[in-house]
Amino acid sequence: MLRVAVISQHLENITVKQYGLGCFIINEPTDNDILAAGEGFAEMKKLIQSSLFDVVIMDEINIALHHKLISVDEVVEIIKNKSERLE
Repeated sequence: MLRVAVISQHLENITVKQYGLGCFIINEPTDNDILAAGEGFAEMKKLIQSSLFDVVIMDEINIALHHKLISVDEVVEIIKNKSERLE
């Protein structure tokens, strides 16, 4: 994530947000990880619905799905309901 943030400082119209608290791939996510994932996903849903962006990259969403921090149905719903121009 740090490299992306550094690169984005040199490019206009790039917004980088990190919602995770750290790396829990080896261990199970904590209650705080679960809370942060839910809050981050809720914000991503609002951003996607806002049509403010042309491209939204949900990097590492597969990890959140694997650990059941968010549901596949929630992800499919926001993808189905996004604007046609959003990638």
